[in-house]
Amino acid sequence: MKKNVQRLLFAFLCVSLLVSALTVGALAAFEGDELDPDNDPYRDDSGHVHWYYNSETDTIRGLGKEYVYYEPTQNLLYDAQKRYYFENEVWVPSGGEMPLYGYSDNPEILELGYWDGLYVTEAGRVSLDALCNGNAATYRLRSNSAYYTERTEPIEHDFVQSLTAGTNKKTVEVTALKNALVCYLYGYDGTDAYGCAYGGIYQLDTEYYYIHYLTLGNQYFDADGNFSYRSGTVEAVVLDEAQAERLTTLNAAMDTHVVESVWEDDETRSGMDRTSAAIVFVMSVGFLGFLVPLPLLIVSICMAKSRYRGYPKYWYLLTAVSAAWMVVAVLLLIVVL
Repeated sequence: MKKNVQRLLFAFLCVSLLVSALTVGALAAFEGDELDPDNDPYRDDSGHVHWYYNSETDTIRGLGKEYVYYEPTQNLLYDAQKRYYFENEVWVPSGGEMPLYGYSDNPEILELGYWDGLYVTEAGRVSLDALCNGNAATYRLRSNSAYYTERTEPIEHDFVQSLTAGTNKKTVEVTALKNALVCYLYGYDGTDAYGCAYGGIYQLDTEYYYIHYLTLGNQYFDADGNFSYRSGTVEAVVLDEAQAERLTTLNAAMDTHVVESVWEDDETRSGMDRTSAAIVFVMSVGFLGFLVPLPLLIVSICMAKSRYRGYPKYWYLLTAVSAAWMVVAVLLLIVVL
């Protein structure tokens, strides 16, 4: 009878270790529904941002901010490092459920749909107003290819200033510039997400010319707001030797730029932030993978060596299971971390 009780206890301990193994495995992945959004009133139970549209004021609320509709005065290009798509859509009477995206998970500028409208906070408005008015935060040269995107890293303001303030000017036929475009000079707003073509750099024969679009009248642009090469003349700044050399260096340093798409749901379901998730995981594995089997390892060895109990060898099976589980826990830490 006593031996049967001992064997039942032994079986129970083995099953407990197996359950622990399954539990630690489950802790290795964090599901979005398990997240605690810290009682954030701006997010739902899965941690996704709530969005609300007010048709009377044409505003969107979310993240504790109010985004107001914004009408840019220049053609803007979305050229951020990433495009962050929010999981929850917003109901708009004129279009139904519509997606929202921004340049980060906490943007000052939102896009409704796909260029259906820009919505900005006050900080976002100031940033875009400055860009549209010619006061960019940073500048880049950008390729004129329609099939791929290349651009430079932010370039020095002094070089841009030397182009816009140049006094050596020449009048050229716009039709001669159509196939002479080398690259565009783009200004970027303070978020570094939106760009605007400030001008174009052209090569005619052996000379380079810069045309500053922002100082030109509407007659120089087509219906889409792009510089027109139909007819007429335009005054261009002739680049000097130093400017031409700098341009050549910058143009050669252009690199492919791809806007990375990121989805809120993917980031939410990745669990907590990586640091917090790693800490919780290590603590869980430490408890279930070491503290639980360690006493069983010691007890099983002692029981197997007990003279009083007749040196029962079957306890060594629990010893092996306990040791193996601790080894598995170590391997799991190595693989996951």
